[in-house]
Amino acid sequence: MNDCKLNFSVIAPIPEILDTPLKYGVLGRAVKAGLIGINTFSIREYASPPNNKIDDHIYGGGAGMALMYEPIKKALLDAIGAMESPFIYVLSAGGRRFNHEVAHEMLNNRNNILICGRYEGIDERVYQICPMEELSVGDYILSGGELAALSVIDATSRLVPGALGNEGSLDEESFKDGLLDYPVYTRPEEI
Repeated sequence: MNDCKLNFSVIAPIPEILDTPLKYGVLGRAVKAGLIGINTFSIREYASPPNNKIDDHIYGGGAGMALMYEPIKKALLDAIGAMESPFIYVLSAGGRRFNHEVAHEMLNNRNNILICGRYEGIDERVYQICPMEELSVGDYILSGGELAALSVIDATSRLVPGALGNEGSLDEESFKDGLLDYPVYTRPEEI
């Protein structure tokens, strides 16, 4: 995986959500070409038997459940061990807004770990394990961070040289110069 131009390790409660999108289109071709490396870590595989529980009630009360510290810690330490000098991000509605500039930062980082929350988020003590940054994909709430991770991976992967079929597509991207794209039409000219 570290031979790729861009690497992502995704730590998630349900990493299978990523399987199909990573097989098709721009992402699928880039993965098959070895331009992008994706590794997933299921938090459940790091949970303690007999029930492999990954969530629990929030200490001190409050509605909902949060992902537990220990399974995330174990998965994170394995993910860190599989990469050289990774940058670590937690996908969270309260984080810094992910945009085109952040995608370029991630491309330059080369090795990125994405931690996906679910329910009310992750145990706050996870942030004490090592330096990490919260990222948000927008001012809305998703059921889990896996979909946010796909957005981040897709937007960043498009920037990898050779990932797009036509490199000229990057020259006219929406948001490249802070402007939106122009209208596009297909054939026939008259309908």
